[in-house]
Amino acid sequence: MVDGSNPYDAPRSNLNDRPRGRARFERRLLGAAAVFLLNLPLAIVVTLHQSGGDAWLGVLMGLVGLGILGVLICLISERVGLTMILGGFGIALFQVVPILHGIAGFIALWLTFAVGISPQPGQVTTWSAGLCICLVTGLLLMKLAFSLGVLLLVLTPPRWRGLATQMIR
Repeated sequence: MVDGSNPYDAPRSNLNDRPRGRARFERRLLGAAAVFLLNLPLAIVVTLHQSGGDAWLGVLMGLVGLGILGVLICLISERVGLTMILGGFGIALFQVVPILHGIAGFIALWLTFAVGISPQPGQVTTWSAGLCICLVTGLLLMKLAFSLGVLLLVLTPPRWRGLATQMIR
């Protein structure tokens, strides 16, 4: 279909005239969701063993909040989002040997005890303790994911970076 106003305009089709930015947006959203889901297994297994009482409610609220935060970060800033997605895949691979996850969890347990949310170290029985532990652990792992993403982008050759960011974009 050619518009009659300018004969030099390229013809337009209703099928393929989707803006390019929308495809990037959808891929970043998909990448953020994939990273979130890949990082869930260890969190769920540890929560099953360590929590009791109403702590599940707090952990569930924390996971929903962290998932929304991750998606918002990926939607607001393309560069930060892509860096977080690349690093998040790396952090998900670290679940095989969860040293980083364990350190972040111990920091969260100590913090909830130091603040007074948890009565004893390692005792997670209230929803507020579950929420605090989930948020602190998740935010620490998000910072690690960003750092790992920056490290991966710095250490990899530019031609690899182009391929990786094209796959995510």
